[in-house]
Amino acid sequence: MLPAPRAGRWTRDDQIDSLIRVADSRPDVGFMVRPLALCTLPRTDPGTLTHYVRRNGRYALVVIAGGPEPRLPFGVLPRLLLSWICTEAVRSRSRRLVLGRSLAEFMRRLGVQSSDSAGRYGIRTRLREQMTRLFRASIELTEELPDGVHTVADRVTTDMRLWWNPRRFDEPVSRDSTIVLGHDLFNEILAAPVPIDLHVLRELKRSSLGLDLYLWLTYRLFRLDRPLRLTWRQVYRQFARRPEPQFRQSVKDFRKDALRELGKIRVAWPQLCYSTPKGFLVLRPSPPRVSPASSTEGL
Repeated sequence: MLPAPRAGRWTRDDQIDSLIRVADSRPDVGFMVRPLALCTLPRTDPGTLTHYVRRNGRYALVVIAGGPEPRLPFGVLPRLLLSWICTEAVRSRSRRLVLGRSLAEFMRRLGVQSSDSAGRYGIRTRLREQMTRLFRASIELTEELPDGVHTVADRVTTDMRLWWNPRRFDEPVSRDSTIVLGHDLFNEILAAPVPIDLHVLRELKRSSLGLDLYLWLTYRLFRLDRPLRLTWRQVYRQFARRPEPQFRQSVKDFRKDALRELGKIRVAWPQLCYSTPKGFLVLRPSPPRVSPASSTEGL
């Protein structure tokens, strides 16, 4: 467990200090299902949309909102929730995942600070909202293969039981809150989990773009044996909130944001090797933050 940040206002210098500590620590090994390391959830509120599509090469992600008031999950919190879901599924080899007997307990497991208020914009309110959106959603993962197409479509959860006290988030109740993952989604997670460092993920949690870039780099560099040269327009199309490649200024603004997050990632992952010649992002073979051998230890 890494030391907690100091109390008070969190600054960029604080984040860099935490990322340096991550670089010097042993990885906290977690997992992400492969298609979700390549195709990302919405980064900003999609409003009343109930159907979302994201493509990346031969992969495609479709998310359909569920529930009586269907809303799509978005932002940092569903990304952290998915990393927790995939990690627990791989570790436990069970569709039934235990969230704990209080919201505070689950937030500790998730690596989210619970010190602020539960008001409309407080972290506890937002987490419960995003949990409801994600757990009620359906996901379709598609991979185009040379000889056909492979699609997995399932509910994220088929059973959700949240018993937490809404007024006393740190007060344990008499029984655990649990979720049961969809059968096909669970099998997909176990089939090809991508090992990640949860320390890095938690320290990047102030930026959904940072989380997306870290997951993407982890997967893309795993088997990279030669430099991969991408135009910024290609990267923009994959990660931008609403990709519109005809707008040069949009690509320019995105590049600035991406470079900021890439710089943070490299602080925590010093072996990450990339360069940015004019107009391009070039990825080079790099030692992984989590080695394949260490990712299976204790499983």
